[in-house]
Amino acid sequence: MVWFLRPEMLLQTILAVPSAVPPSIQASNGSFSNVTLSYGQYQGTNLPGNVTEFLGVRYANTPQRFSASGPPTPFTEVIQATQYGPGCQGSGSQLSPGNSEDCLFADIYTPTAAIQSDSTAKLPVFVFIQGGGLTDTLGRFNGTGLLSASNLSIITVTFTYRSGPFGFLASREVLANGTLNAGLLDQLQLLQWVKQEITHFGGDASRVTLGGQSAGAGCALNHLTANETMNSGLFQAAILQSTSSPPVRQVSEQQFQYDNLVNATQCSGQDTLACLRGLTTDQLLAGSFINPYPGNTGVPVFGWHIVVDGIYVNDSPLSSLANGKVSNVPIVIGSVTDEGTVFTPRNISNSVEATAFIKNNYPNVTQAQLDNYIQLYNFGLPSSNYWLKASSSYGETRYICPSIYISSYVPTWNYRYNISTADQIASLDGASHGSDLSAIWAPTYGSSDQIALLQGPANQTLQWIQGYWISFIQTYNPNINRILGSPDWPVWTASYRFVFNVTGSGTESVDQAQCSRCNYLGSIEPSLEQ
Repeated sequence: MVWFLRPEMLLQTILAVPSAVPPSIQASNGSFSNVTLSYGQYQGTNLPGNVTEFLGVRYANTPQRFSASGPPTPFTEVIQATQYGPGCQGSGSQLSPGNSEDCLFADIYTPTAAIQSDSTAKLPVFVFIQGGGLTDTLGRFNGTGLLSASNLSIITVTFTYRSGPFGFLASREVLANGTLNAGLLDQLQLLQWVKQEITHFGGDASRVTLGGQSAGAGCALNHLTANETMNSGLFQAAILQSTSSPPVRQVSEQQFQYDNLVNATQCSGQDTLACLRGLTTDQLLAGSFINPYPGNTGVPVFGWHIVVDGIYVNDSPLSSLANGKVSNVPIVIGSVTDEGTVFTPRNISNSVEATAFIKNNYPNVTQAQLDNYIQLYNFGLPSSNYWLKASSSYGETRYICPSIYISSYVPTWNYRYNISTADQIASLDGASHGSDLSAIWAPTYGSSDQIALLQGPANQTLQWIQGYWISFIQTYNPNINRILGSPDWPVWTASYRFVFNVTGSGTESVDQAQCSRCNYLGSIEPSLEQ
């Protein structure tokens, strides 16, 4: 498998066409605005800057454990959409305050005028899937900054979805009497909700960009390569940030996790699934800790996986790409420079521990393939810092090389985010996983030093990044409406991508050593199950 010779493909610019869906009549009393959806009415808050937020809007019914969600249940009262809904928790020994299994809620940020207008012209929509390693979805992404940067020309939708055992438990028992990939199907339900309801918020359901970061981007990639008959027309473009590419496993490979959960919760009996359904949330959480893969001694960084279900997910995303089974939509994709630093144990001190770390996360990698890892990442050479080598190998295996692989098969705009704070540099974390989120969701997301950097020395780059993202959401091309003076961002070709620095951003050639490593990782994709 060669990653850097992609088929000749032309990416056509898709013209934005106003929606022909009749508007719904909305109401506003100055401080609040109401929307009437097909199943009930919500009241949102009018914020300074002419943005209205609707928090905690149900996009699905109250889910049944280990089963697919469905449309929301109708109601008659006006619900105040002024507070976030409960978070979806998938880890920890007990349920944290503010979290619940009843957690399928969306947050919508829209220009106030878009709600109050009776115009048939609707705005493009950015649906963002948050990450969390399929373990928790608790983050809150405030869209006011992005709407302001867009001059109130887009709508953002963020949401929570089931994670951990509630969203990704897989076994023979779940296959027979439940729903595999329930958390992924929650996302599909959200996209179906957007298709039906976003017009009431002023959005155009035919102009949806599906975005995500980390596990959220990995989920978005699975939607791109899933059974297209189930998601046709639900999104027209995609933005994939630090696309997480853990193994997409067979149900039989995840049976051990189910069996461990049954044993930990003392649910062994004739109907173990019924027993698990009867546990309290705390009881289920207490037994759902991550275990090593069979034959391994160390636990993986993340233990919950999307599995091949034969209905929506028929193969791993990268195998699907190689076979041409992918939605034909424009894509922005990229990674940060130092993807692996925050995940790699700092106490790795030799080549044996470094290769064991890879094996613990990719259990089907063979010894011969691990020997090649030793050569590729110089694990066998004396080093004062094996941690850096291990973090480089993990970051490239899980995040960086898959983004390059994807760009080699379908037309994309590819980027590398290379902005790090003084503290990140001093700690050797560098431009670490998640750093680019503060640029997209500024100024309401990120650490104080990240925000200070983006509002100070890197402010021009911040404006450029948001300009590219907004242009892509509006036109499916990051260049058409980009910030005046920002460089043209070419489609990936011959291993050239865009790099975002504090200053001096522009096109760069991918390092040839990294190309060689990524080519090798592409050749062992069946073992990586990506």
